[in-house]
Amino acid sequence: MQADAARNKALEKIGEKLLKDGFNLTSLNNEELSAIAVQFTGDAPPDHIPRETVIEILSQQDSVKQWAMSVREKMAPKATEMATEQVRKHVDSIQAKVESKIQNDPMAAKMAEKFGDWLKDSGYTTVELTQMLDANKDGFITNDEATQFIQQISKSQPPQWVIDRLMDVMDSNDDGRLSVQEWWEFLESIGFEQPPPIDEFEDLEQELDETPELTEAEARELIAKANLDAEQQALHNGDELRSIMSSSSSLEPSSSIRSSDEQQHASSDSEETVEIPSKIVLDFEFKDIPSKKKILLTIPANVTVGASDDQQILENGRKALSGQSTAEIEQMAREIVSEEFTLAISMITIEDINRNKKWFLDHCTDIIDKKLNTIGLQVLDIDVTDIIDNAGVIEEMGAKAVAEHATQHGTGPVDINTISWEIENSTELMIEKLEQSRLSSEADAIIADCYEHLCALKVEQIDRTLVAEGEYRGGYTIVGEIDGGPFSAGVMFPADANDTILSLKTGIIINCVGQIVKWSSGRRLALLKGRDPVLR
Repeated sequence: MQADAARNKALEKIGEKLLKDGFNLTSLNNEELSAIAVQFTGDAPPDHIPRETVIEILSQQDSVKQWAMSVREKMAPKATEMATEQVRKHVDSIQAKVESKIQNDPMAAKMAEKFGDWLKDSGYTTVELTQMLDANKDGFITNDEATQFIQQISKSQPPQWVIDRLMDVMDSNDDGRLSVQEWWEFLESIGFEQPPPIDEFEDLEQELDETPELTEAEARELIAKANLDAEQQALHNGDELRSIMSSSSSLEPSSSIRSSDEQQHASSDSEETVEIPSKIVLDFEFKDIPSKKKILLTIPANVTVGASDDQQILENGRKALSGQSTAEIEQMAREIVSEEFTLAISMITIEDINRNKKWFLDHCTDIIDKKLNTIGLQVLDIDVTDIIDNAGVIEEMGAKAVAEHATQHGTGPVDINTISWEIENSTELMIEKLEQSRLSSEADAIIADCYEHLCALKVEQIDRTLVAEGEYRGGYTIVGEIDGGPFSAGVMFPADANDTILSLKTGIIINCVGQIVKWSSGRRLALLKGRDPVLR
């Protein structure tokens, strides 16, 4: 009686395990499979019979199927409750892993959020997404497979650094590769359902009607066949082993095989020396980059990179770029600058950027250089033409600075929409300083000290503004003598002033409020953002 009670208790635990795993017999160990065999066939399977054969035999037994049905009916409510709680804990665990990865990386957090929304909007299920992603069905998802997947769905190619960052977020165990299970866990963390586990006893009632019970004689015949297959395989393995052991083998290297030194020498001779470009000019229009305080910034930038002046870095770069064409090197440089500039912005606040432009550009250069140096390149120059934030913080800081400047010079606080003539550093004086500058970093430092001033502008030429953001997009730029000379400048106006600007005749003088925002060293011309144009 005690033995029967123990067997029943063990069988009950096996049933609970199967119910939890979706009645997948492969989830049982050999001892548990043996216990089922003893209970329902009267005998334990011989040790030499493969697990697959045992599982096949058991899954065809009606008595096993009926037991599975009874377990389901008896334990399903409790199992459902347990499964729900396990899923909840599992999802919480996955979300915690993802959160821990992105909490110090706001850029990764933004990308993961957008990627998740994009997946949910795609309308595909977990299974369909997995089939498209794991193209070779090896259980792992490579960066190339992810790139092809996004291209297939969105009809556009994502930057490689975006793919790399997303794959790193989803790689929960940090082993450097993304498994299908980790992919499912990520999907589950954003609201997708995991695919159901394989159920060896799916549609049991239908199988009971359609599948005849395996008779004892058929079962013995199947076991006998398994025994014969095992014996034949053992004989074959023994023959192979004897053949290997008896074959003659020489410890001397074949004359056709060269030493590793010879191979390396031949390889190095055959490789062409990579010529790292001395100058690569890269234009960017960075949009919605989160700063440290997660304020989104739009930053047009011109970044010039080129061969490093450090010979060791240059030599290491040539080795790293072996076999790469100039076009491929330029593309690598573009991807690195794009990723690292974004990273540099995510590490600082708007206050940091506004406090000292030289420090800001040096900070970006240092971050970008660390990655560029790995391919023998370095930053030669960064020209940031404008910075726009989505919260109006920069504009508010500028207005505050103007008011404080006026107060310090004895004119009292001023409204942000009015500019006092008493403020020093007039537009003419700042252009004179810009004329004397030779480096873009010097010009940037001068422009950082510029404020809005009243200007007198002579209309000599009116052109459509080609590159502008916000209210200045689609507007016009007036080029002419400013403040009576000797300097000329270009002043761009908002699009809502187009009618006024186009009504102006060449040679007249207007008054406006303007602030220097850019210096063209080639044309020796300052560009101002202007407003409120009126006839003088």
